Amino acid sequence: MITRRSSRCPSASLRRGLTLVEMAVSVVLVGVMLVAALNTVGASKLGQRKLYGRRQGHQLAQDLMAEILQQDYADAAAGPDSFGVEGDEVGDGSRALWDDVDDYDGWSATPPQRKDGTVTADLDGWARAVSVEWVGATDISQIVGSNEGAKRVTVTVSHDDVPVAELVALRTIGPPSTEACCLGDGTCVNMAPDVCTTLGGEPQGAGTNCFTNSCARGPTLLLVVTDDTNPTTQELARQTLIESWDFQVTLISASASQSDFDAAVAEANVVYVCEEINAADLDTKLRDAAIGVVNEEPDLIGQFGFGGNGLSKSRNEIDIIDNGHYITSPFGTGLLTYLSSLQTVGVISGGEAPGLNALATLLNTGSQWKPGLAVIDVSGGLYYGGTAAGRRVQLPWAYSVFDFNSLNTDGQTIMQRAIEWAAGLDGGGGGECGEIYVNDIAMSSRKSGKKYIGQATVWIKADGGADVAGATVTVQWSGAVSGSAQGVTGADGKVMLESPGKRGGGTFMCTVTDVVRSGCTYNASLNVETTDAITAP
Repeated sequence: MITRRSSRCPSASLRRGLTLVEMAVSVVLVGVMLVAALNTVGASKLGQRKLYGRRQGHQLAQDLMAEILQQDYADAAAGPDSFGVEGDEVGDGSRALWDDVDDYDGWSATPPQRKDGTVTADLDGWARAVSVEWVGATDISQIVGSNEGAKRVTVTVSHDDVPVAELVALRTIGPPSTEACCLGDGTCVNMAPDVCTTLGGEPQGAGTNCFTNSCARGPTLLLVVTDDTNPTTQELARQTLIESWDFQVTLISASASQSDFDAAVAEANVVYVCEEINAADLDTKLRDAAIGVVNEEPDLIGQFGFGGNGLSKSRNEIDIIDNGHYITSPFGTGLLTYLSSLQTVGVISGGEAPGLNALATLLNTGSQWKPGLAVIDVSGGLYYGGTAAGRRVQLPWAYSVFDFNSLNTDGQTIMQRAIEWAAGLDGGGGGECGEIYVNDIAMSSRKSGKKYIGQATVWIKADGGADVAGATVTVQWSGAVSGSAQGVTGADGKVMLESPGKRGGGTFMCTVTDVVRSGCTYNASLNVETTDAITAP
């Protein structure tokens, strides 16, 4: 029996290896894939480098643009129509002295430099350049040849002479700088100084504002006219002249009610009665006024208690018989021409008040002279009985038809000093008022929105004990706030001054730093109080 052994050997086809062709193909495939991979890595690295370059260029452009836009629109000294680097800004070739945007026009540097000229490290090959151009105010794409209030600034950054980044910005002249402006009525408004001057105000200086500065108001004069809504040309001439003496003028019609007069008198320092009014409309409404009254109208001589009545005369000169009084002290005794032409004027006739002090007389008839300029001081006896509650002055002009513009310089001086004396601005009785001092500071506060405001009522007295009107008081605020304030005392010698506001409040401290009054001397050593404070809330 024959036994066969089965063969387990693999076939020849299963035992063969890779052929040469297959190996070649594999190598090619691997090479292609490797090249692709290397190209991808290379492209990635190149992209990263370009991105870094763009970021670096943009940052360099931003830094320089920020520096430029921090400068003024134009050189403050040369004005907005100047362009380019001014002579005093050349310096050492750096940008250290440049202070306005057009100084940068045409500037370039490689490598980039700081404002002081220091070269920035590790930026070889980088360069920055600037161009500045005037453009149209209504069309900023249009380059113009002169200033219209707008400049276009272009910053270009390049690397190895290849532009990388560019920034464009617009710089406008903007609104003019403002400062505190004190207008003629005593109000404070923040505005450009040239506008302030045009409106007749007084600019308070660069850096000031109405939040920390206040305007001193002059004394208030109540001007009695025919119609406060339509004053005559002659009445307006009086108002203009009085305001030129730093008085704040308020008009009131002679026909206003007694209650209206009482309210107006309470807010005023002195009253001036114009001749143009109808005497019957005013009558005795001001007879008991506790403030000074200066009267032109001869038909009211009896109502104010100067004398029995008034007479009219055509004159242009007075005879000064008392020059020891504040009103007439600038003149010598004797005849004084106070009108530029003969005018119808009034004299006091029909008897005189016991307290009347005649300062000047007017020729009546022949050689007879009668009081023309006369005063009655506080508590002086009146013609109809009783005493004067405030100072009274009868002026030596105006009767029926009188041209106010005929007053010459001496006549205007008499008028001004009559008003000042009646308002107590002579210091309390003719001549110098001596020494003045702070008698009291009364503190209070108020709330405005979320802010608290300190208030100080300062009381000024003369060394004789009289209240001093017309004194300009300056205070300094400290504690929770800082700033100064200024105001003018009223007939009661007091003025209320306010601090800047403070959110949440705090301690408001007020210190009187100065008191100024014509003819007076401020003696701080006499002060009963110089500093006071209040905490709010």
